[in-house]
Amino acid sequence: MFVLEIIWLTCIFLIFHSYVLFPAVLKILSINKKQNNNVYTYKDDLPSVAILLAVFNEQSVIEEKIVKTFETKYPLHKIKFYIGSDASTDATNEIISKYSSIYPIELVIFPGRTGKSGIINRLAELAKEEIYILTDANVFFNEHTIYQLVKHLRTNQSHKWVEILSILFIKKMEYPIKKNRI
Repeated sequence: MFVLEIIWLTCIFLIFHSYVLFPAVLKILSINKKQNNNVYTYKDDLPSVAILLAVFNEQSVIEEKIVKTFETKYPLHKIKFYIGSDASTDATNEIISKYSSIYPIELVIFPGRTGKSGIINRLAELAKEEIYILTDANVFFNEHTIYQLVKHLRTNQSHKWVEILSILFIKKMEYPIKKNRI
C-alpha cells in the first residue's frame, strides 16, 4: 500500500510541476530579461533562406504546400525550396516538376528509400543559403511564417549561437554519405 501512495504522490507532484511549478520558475527567471529588439524588418536586407522538405507519396498536399510557401511577404528572390523525393510512386514528382518552372525549386529524386533524415542531410549539403528551414509536406505556411522564423537571427550573438549549435549538431549527426545514392 505504501508503494501505491508513493506512486500516487509522485504523479500528483509531476502534474503540479508541469502546470504550476515550472511556469512559475520561468516567470521568475524572466523578470529581468529583455526582449530581443534587434530584429529584421521587412525593409531590411533579409538573409537568404533554404526550405528543406523530404517527401514520399505526398501528391494530395504537395501542390498546396508549394503554393502556400511562395504566397509569402518574404522576398521571393531570397527563398529557394529544396525538395527530396524518397522514391515516390505517385504523382508527387510530376507536380513538383510542374512548379519548378514557376518557382525556385530544386527537386532531388532518390531512387531507393533513403529515409527523411538521409534526404534532409543531402539537401542541406546542396543548399548554400544563410538560413535553413526544415518543414513537412502537410505543414502550411501563412504569409508571415518565414519572416517570423528569421527575424530574430539578426544579432551577432544569435548568429554565434546558431553557428555553435549547428557545429555541435553536425559533429554529432555526421554520417558517411554514399556517393552513388543520387
